[in-house]
Amino acid sequence: MTHPVLCVDVGTSSMKGGVFSEEGEALQLLRIPLADPGTEDFHRFDPKRWEEAFRILVGRLHTSIPDRIIFSGQGPTLVPVDAEGKPTYFALLWLDRRETSIPEGRSLFLPKVRWFHKNEEDAFNRTTRFLSCPEYLIYQLTGEAVTVSPSERFDPYYWDKDELEKYEFPSDLFPPISRPATLIGRVTTEGASRFGLRPNLKVYAGSPDYLMSLLGTATTQVGRTCDRAGTSEGINVCISKPIQYPGLRCLPHIVPGLYTLAGMLASSGRLFEWFRDLTNQKTLAYTQMMESIQALLPKVLKTPGRLPRFFPFTEPENGWDFSRCIFVGLGTEHGKIELGFAVVEAIGLAVRSTLERLERTGCSIDSLRVSGGQANNRIWNRMKASIVGKPLLIPTVKDAELLGGLVIVRTAEGAYKDFNEAANSLVRFDELIEPEPHLEAFFRERYEQYKEQCGRFMDACGKNYS
Repeated sequence: MTHPVLCVDVGTSSMKGGVFSEEGEALQLLRIPLADPGTEDFHRFDPKRWEEAFRILVGRLHTSIPDRIIFSGQGPTLVPVDAEGKPTYFALLWLDRRETSIPEGRSLFLPKVRWFHKNEEDAFNRTTRFLSCPEYLIYQLTGEAVTVSPSERFDPYYWDKDELEKYEFPSDLFPPISRPATLIGRVTTEGASRFGLRPNLKVYAGSPDYLMSLLGTATTQVGRTCDRAGTSEGINVCISKPIQYPGLRCLPHIVPGLYTLAGMLASSGRLFEWFRDLTNQKTLAYTQMMESIQALLPKVLKTPGRLPRFFPFTEPENGWDFSRCIFVGLGTEHGKIELGFAVVEAIGLAVRSTLERLERTGCSIDSLRVSGGQANNRIWNRMKASIVGKPLLIPTVKDAELLGGLVIVRTAEGAYKDFNEAANSLVRFDELIEPEPHLEAFFRERYEQYKEQCGRFMDACGKNYS
């Protein structure tokens, strides 16, 4: 038997690991908690927690010892480190919004560095380089400092000569660019001892997590769409040429010549965790929560106007942001199940709104390839298909970032001619969940009412909530 591949994805709330056979069989899947999205102070996240989580993950491996490792992860996130590779400050995470941009700058990373320079001068002066999230772990294992950018088209969104000149930062603070599928190096003796691995294991460059999800769901051809949910949620449709549209982000695809057009729900995963904390259901399994919420459907169908609604403060046309929200129509007869229904319906309607915006650009979306923790909850997926009005494709490997890592490694080794061929060969789906016609019609009407009510609410209360 050939040695399997270890794929690791560094998320916001957890680190995921998967050991795969070369044919795509998941031999072992692991998840190590990193943070509680409902309570974590992400301004003070110690990057050494990633090291400890990886050490725990490796210690739990019970399959054959892999001889290749590939990393992917969240972004845009940066870690300032000193000459020995030790952090000089907390991680500058993608979601903490500490940024100072410049006009016409394209980088998603350098605004964080500019904020750091202006506000933490002592730590900045001790910093010799900035490492992005998965590359921080690559450095701890191999001693190689790199930045993995998916392609030349992507480089300005990291940093290139022009961007660095605009921000007036010296280039030696930023490691050289490498591409996905590059063999970055091998695990050093010190790295092997620290993390419980064999020395000399190959370490490959992955890509940002959302691009790995596209590979891990075979969203590698025009028109295919991935719904990736974690702490945040992104709907990415694969397109052949760039499209600029308000509220959407267009970036190059990891597949050469293609692009992704994405709508983001910045806080959908955090929202659900907040609701669990609020209603003291932290220890209750997701399935049990969704069973109770689903059981409320007959009542909702019979008396839809008697349940509370859950509204964001941000206008729908600019993208619904649930970082600040409010329940409307809450009565003394309502409990945590009614509140739960309002929350999950609002998340589903926000996805529907995002799909509507994507389709207004001319994109045709026939189904959603689901990835992330949501893919494990069949009750939610059945409700969601009807709320958003699209079939959901459920992959065999739900953590698509991990399978995306295998796609890259096997392509790098020459087993497939390109990422598209590898993805179509390795990705498999267990189920297609169709919307239930009567529920889809019901939620279609609820969606139109929701938009109108949300608009009236914000008009009445004022649209600026700072």
